[in-house]
Amino acid sequence: MLAGEILFRDLPFCPRENQIFYIENGYDEVVNDFILSNYELMRIMFGKIGMDFCYLPFLLKENATEEKVRYYAPYLSAEQIVTKVQSNAFVAFVSDKDRRNNLQPSLIFNGKQESNAGDVRFMQIVL
Repeated sequence: MLAGEILFRDLPFCPRENQIFYIENGYDEVVNDFILSNYELMRIMFGKIGMDFCYLPFLLKENATEEKVRYYAPYLSAEQIVTKVQSNAFVAFVSDKDRRNNLQPSLIFNGKQESNAGDVRFMQIVL
């Protein structure tokens, strides 16, 4: 695992500091299978340290689904909500193009607003 920071520009929502997200550019079958097999355990374990684990494809399975999707992906139309919320939903907002194109499966957390320009810096753990 590699730890660092990652900057997002014009992210369409304001993350809470206690949220932890899984993101990827593409689809990593091994990591996604692990998350799918251990999702509830991961939510419980992160919850014990005050973190809210957000696996974007599962937003559709939780209560208040449409409100959450509209919050995290307001650019999606009603038809796209059912099929488009994937773990790469935030990748387009990574500020550095090279980093965006080469993004490895990661957990991002502790999102903090950098400026009034809409930049948000997250801590990143590459899996």
